[in-house]
Amino acid sequence: MRPMILPMAVLTVVCAGLLFASPVIADTAEELRQRIEKLEKELEQARKELAEKELAEVEPPKEEAKDVVAEAPEGKKRELKIGGTIGVSYAYGSYHQRPSYADSGPGITGDRRGRNVGGVLLDTFRQNVDFTYDDWSGSFEYRWWWYLKNAGYSSLSRAWLGYDFGENGTLKAGIVRVPFGPGPFGVSSSWFYDQHFYVGLADDRDTGIRWTNTFDKLTLDLAYYLQAQPNGEGGTTRDAIRYDYDVAKWDTVVNPETGGATFAGWNDGQLCDCGFQEKHQFNVRGIYATDNFGELGASFQYGLLDGTNIPSDDDDGTHVAVSAHAKNSFGDFTLYSQITYYEYDLPDQVPWGNKDLIPMGGYDFAWLTASRAWVPAFNIRYSGLDPKAIWPSLLDDIRPDSIMPYVEWSSIMKLAKVPEGMTNVAGQDIGGQAFNDNQLLIVGTAIARNGWYILADYAFSNGNLFVGNDYGGCNFCNIYDTGGGNGASGRDAWQNRLNINFRYYF
Repeated sequence: MRPMILPMAVLTVVCAGLLFASPVIADTAEELRQRIEKLEKELEQARKELAEKELAEVEPPKEEAKDVVAEAPEGKKRELKIGGTIGVSYAYGSYHQRPSYADSGPGITGDRRGRNVGGVLLDTFRQNVDFTYDDWSGSFEYRWWWYLKNAGYSSLSRAWLGYDFGENGTLKAGIVRVPFGPGPFGVSSSWFYDQHFYVGLADDRDTGIRWTNTFDKLTLDLAYYLQAQPNGEGGTTRDAIRYDYDVAKWDTVVNPETGGATFAGWNDGQLCDCGFQEKHQFNVRGIYATDNFGELGASFQYGLLDGTNIPSDDDDGTHVAVSAHAKNSFGDFTLYSQITYYEYDLPDQVPWGNKDLIPMGGYDFAWLTASRAWVPAFNIRYSGLDPKAIWPSLLDDIRPDSIMPYVEWSSIMKLAKVPEGMTNVAGQDIGGQAFNDNQLLIVGTAIARNGWYILADYAFSNGNLFVGNDYGGCNFCNIYDTGGGNGASGRDAWQNRLNINFRYYF
């Protein structure tokens, strides 16, 4: 600390002046006392200013120190989660009690879902690994299925690495969910999903990159996908061993003149090995959160199709889909709604004889789907039930944490007709007949408790592949005269299924 030479000198001079001042300056002792007090105050102020100056040379001002603390980096999130899900379903419905699914050839014998009081099926098992490390994140999911007496099959359903750019959004690369519709699972709350799922437009995962950012009330997604997710292992189909639905290559041989279909292995080894695969797909989705009317959104998808064994000079095609969707809340009710138009533009000549149909597949089965259609869908659910008020007191130990009922409806409204001159398997003329629309109505309830999640659904449909198979006669033997699938659905047969799915998340 510096010596206080200057203040002491000032004090000495002042005191000398006071001692030798003339009587005019110091008339009384009182005036002298007042002057001494004033000089002492001035000296104290000088000392204080000097001390603050010395402190400033070794310690930053308080305001600057506060700024330094504010600029210190916040703690980053670092987390690793390893878990999974196992699911079992009880099913009962319109399932034919015949020895096999087909009239002839190798098939899966028996069907417990329509026998007596139904059957219990091991539904799925999946393993998940998720991590967050500072601004990095990633997710991995592998799934296994067992269907009736099938030995089982499996596929990689999710695998991506992401980076959070803060105000500039988040980027994910790998097998990433496609941004289309009002949420990750479309409008649906049920085990079945809505009809968007079965035409590849809900909960679809493809291989590419996706960027997401929020601008005030607008959430924007931009994505590019090189191709669909990889085909899985252990199944019997060429390009449909996966969790979700995409256009596919298949082996089924179709007679273009009659529409008759023969599955692989049932026709002396002949295979079609034909169809399409997705490539170079672009997606844009915007969802705007209004102040009083919930979320309003729109989705757009465009991509190319890579053809295999297509008898045309140009064996490629394109596909496009546009959708408007919303999520609105009215008290304890939430309404999800969506209307979509999709179109697959194919070459004029295709091995199955009709460009208004395209092979699509998932869950180790491929069949023809209408190439052009409207898909309306809605789901209304109620979240105001209090389990404490409605659950029996005797079962209080297993009382759910939440009970949510819902009603869903969706349809595939096809824009095509059966070619002229076609007949059904009974020999009747069906030429010029419009493809039958596929309806799917579901009344269900979701029940959650700890790691358990139960979906109890009763479904009605006239074509959904997961609702019944009791169509009568030959099933899937003619592309225009079958009961199931999203193609022509010639028999327009209504089926039902009660399904209770038990899942445990660990």
